[in-house]
Amino acid sequence: MAFTCRKCLFGGEAPWSKQDWTSCDDRIRGGSSTSQISIKPSTVHHPSTPAYSSSAFFHGHLDITTLGGAGFASQRNTTNTLGWHLEKFDGLELIIGKSDGKRYSFILKDEMLPKRPDGREQSSLNWEFEFVVPSPKEGEEGMRAGTVLRVKWCDFVPTYRGKPKEGLSRRIAANNIKRVTLMMRSFFGMQSGDFEVEVKSIAAFKEGDQVDGAAPVRQDGEDMTEKLREQEQREQPPPAESMVSKTTKEADEPKRPHLRGRAKNPILRFLSSCCGF
Repeated sequence: MAFTCRKCLFGGEAPWSKQDWTSCDDRIRGGSSTSQISIKPSTVHHPSTPAYSSSAFFHGHLDITTLGGAGFASQRNTTNTLGWHLEKFDGLELIIGKSDGKRYSFILKDEMLPKRPDGREQSSLNWEFEFVVPSPKEGEEGMRAGTVLRVKWCDFVPTYRGKPKEGLSRRIAANNIKRVTLMMRSFFGMQSGDFEVEVKSIAAFKEGDQVDGAAPVRQDGEDMTEKLREQEQREQPPPAESMVSKTTKEADEPKRPHLRGRAKNPILRFLSSCCGF
């Protein structure tokens, strides 16, 4: 059985830095939502591996009253992505620790258009994946295994200004990722108030042969190589998408129509243009 390899983009071997992220909230259109990235000790942590001891906590307050039910708060990277070279990988992996059980959006951009004369960004194509990680039950606070979400390139949904881009002839350009965004949306009043989710790491992953610059998967400070060898001995290899959160996939399916509904709300479409969404 071949190893699963990963290349850390944020977290793990590429330590988190608050300076690598900036906010893009609905305040730029008169809203009141706020967001932050805070680097804190991880709740997904192994004492023997201090290099993996920090996580990024995406948190803030989502206000839906100021703009009449619509609202968003987001953080996006400010770092240079030219050296990523992700075309040899199968997708991106997020390791999630503490969560509040709300629905979050993980958004990629593979193209950036020139800014408008007024300095605002032009809207361009987004590639989105939504996820929900249940909040910990009573007594589960502290160190925990974490939730691993593996999102293949084909699982990112293309959208333009909040509307799914139907009939698109191409897939995401993995060799040209320009931006990574973590977003909290109101989904037309479905959620609001304080929010927080812990992201231990964001990495590219490859299921198969070793990729240059990638390392065998390590999760929560434990060497996953031994686990993979044990699985091989039992001759029970995991399914190709075994690491994708079942809860997430089940939760996404019945609620996917809200992606279409977003485009029908003129307030949200107006807001989507502010950050190039």
